[in-house]
Amino acid sequence: MTKKRKVYYQVEKALKTPHNIIILMGMRKVGKTTTLQQLAKDHKGFYVNFKEEKDTQDAFVKAITSSYDLILFDEIGYLDSHDQLLEGLQREKKKFVITSSSYPALRQLASEGLGGGRSCVLQMFPLDFEEYLYFSGKIRNYNEDYNPTEEDVGKFYRLKDVPQGMDMVIDEEYIATTFEDIQVATENKQFAERGIFLDAKSHNAILDILAYTLNRQFRLKVFGDTNVGVQEFSKPVASSLDLSDSLIAFSNEKAGEYSPESLALILAYLATNAFVFVDLKMTGVSVQKIDDVVSSLLAVKLERDLRSLLKEYTFSVTSLPLYTRLMVDLEVIADKLSDHDPFKGQLYELAVKTTFLKKGSYNMPIYSYKYSEVGTDKGVDLYVSGKWDRPPLLLEATVSYKGDSKHNVTKFLKEREVIRVVTDLPGVWEEEKGYYRIGYPKALLMLSNKTIFNLRPSKLE
Repeated sequence: MTKKRKVYYQVEKALKTPHNIIILMGMRKVGKTTTLQQLAKDHKGFYVNFKEEKDTQDAFVKAITSSYDLILFDEIGYLDSHDQLLEGLQREKKKFVITSSSYPALRQLASEGLGGGRSCVLQMFPLDFEEYLYFSGKIRNYNEDYNPTEEDVGKFYRLKDVPQGMDMVIDEEYIATTFEDIQVATENKQFAERGIFLDAKSHNAILDILAYTLNRQFRLKVFGDTNVGVQEFSKPVASSLDLSDSLIAFSNEKAGEYSPESLALILAYLATNAFVFVDLKMTGVSVQKIDDVVSSLLAVKLERDLRSLLKEYTFSVTSLPLYTRLMVDLEVIADKLSDHDPFKGQLYELAVKTTFLKKGSYNMPIYSYKYSEVGTDKGVDLYVSGKWDRPPLLLEATVSYKGDSKHNVTKFLKEREVIRVVTDLPGVWEEEKGYYRIGYPKALLMLSNKTIFNLRPSKLE
């Protein structure tokens, strides 16, 4: 039996709903095409990849006039007048699954042309931990009871033992091809382009911006003493990591080629396409709001505006595949640092961020809160999921044992009913004083398969 990604079953479920249009969104190379081809084979569907068609409108007409009840449209950005043509699908009695490598075009279609409940929108993300265990043969089915090991987590970080094509590579070719897909889709639109859109120069600068977020101490003269990005790894680990030779980093001399306004626009694009993670501050008297981040970036005009913004918020690369495939060769350093607990903890926190990404969507910044006492810089990283009208999950990612007295989150969410989980290396499952302590391999799997949200909530006292 051919193994399938989780989203395959989500599409199957959506096909049984009254919606006749399903929009499958996701970054390039996450597996959308493979999923559509599997659906076509298993459900006798008509599959069309418009990127491979010479006459796209003719291919479109042949598909909708065929005898097939299920039509699967891939790379719709290459279909001329696709936004206008696809709106007419609602009148058809067939079922349609639509996807594209042009995320902006697909997002606009989902929010405008086919928005307002007229279509079912699904998100496809890079491989998560449970999917890794499934495709690497450690589990036979999703939702299987399994106790993962540190070795399992380490291999997941490096995407070991997965089928070819699942170890997505983020490099110059990836960025260039993505821009080409977006550009073609924009030219093939009938209606105006909306959202954040970069020109070729700014789009090609994405790798450089990501490179900076991986380099803690790198500063740009043009911004004085302001850090452009924050490295996830601590100094002992970061000092052993070099910038990839394939990346052309900004230099102080070239920094002036990009205005503060254009750099802020690039950061806004990255934030709304799940490339970067935003840490928000929360104290007993104030909370930074995620809705303010992108609007503040888009309002930047001068150097002092960007400098002020970068001091207020912390941006860092969010995805494990980005770290693994962009510039950090975990295969080389894993053995040398295998007993380095801070490194393990930092990788685990990165995996938590990646998994939380899958709880949201690509069209919003991914974020966590850092709770701290008023007047101090010390804080606790907590990842908050769930609406505040129901018990949310508060997950503290750590690999060192922390006693209850050090958990200052109770000062800010007192008497709130939450699912509170603290993770550490020993891997002992305990429930004490209103919170759970779970070993980080098991906690990561529970977050991946969502069983962590089934834990009994309790009030913080």
